[in-house]
Amino acid sequence: MRLSLNSLRPVLEGALDLVFGSLCLLCSGPAPLGSGGLCPRCRGEMAPLAGGLCPCCHGSSEPEEGELCRACRASPPPFDLARSYTAYLGAAREMVLAFKYRRRPGLARAMAGLMAPWAAGVLAEAGGFDVLVPVPLHPKRLRERGYNQAALLARRLAGALRMPVDYTGLTRVKPTAPQTGLEVDARFKNVKRAFRLLGEEQFASKRIALVDDVLTSGATAAECAKTLKLGRAQRVVVLTFAGALGTGPDDKT
Repeated sequence: MRLSLNSLRPVLEGALDLVFGSLCLLCSGPAPLGSGGLCPRCRGEMAPLAGGLCPCCHGSSEPEEGELCRACRASPPPFDLARSYTAYLGAAREMVLAFKYRRRPGLARAMAGLMAPWAAGVLAEAGGFDVLVPVPLHPKRLRERGYNQAALLARRLAGALRMPVDYTGLTRVKPTAPQTGLEVDARFKNVKRAFRLLGEEQFASKRIALVDDVLTSGATAAECAKTLKLGRAQRVVVLTFAGALGTGPDDKT
């Protein structure tokens, strides 16, 4: 079997990290051998979320144990489950902003390194999944940014989870305005009918893990999930590195 450079890259980077050590990808402080590119302080700030969260959307409404939050009870989302690795605060927020807006695509490595064991547990508990699907960018935004951060993250996770990635089946056909600064209702309106499937049967009966860097209002994830369900996807679980969890409208992307 012929191995591609992309498939070998995580192995090579891990070997170099073990041999030489590295600087923290986030703060440039010293990162220990085998740390995955993060120093102990930055890594410690991005602890996995646990407890007091909605079992559906992972929101911070502090529902009673086993109950949905008020928003999910009032309007059940089209996705079956949404999970964020850590809170969109501090080092995690800085990492997401640098990854998305400051041309730091290499941060995908650190994010996926933190997420992979956690994501494997989430997907196993949810019954197993067939394919990772990154939230797509519109071609215009992709040209401006130079990369799709969700696709880079999905590619990194795919190797660790041993799952395929479908980069093209879900497309973004509407050049939406940035979600930053919009109220929740405006966010949902902004992404309405923004996505389309490349083929009607591509995701039929598939269990899909939708990947993105951050979950804030859930508008983008919901519209993607709605589109995938119209294509007869069996199940859609949203996996993101960070979740806003009520941190306030000024912090939402």
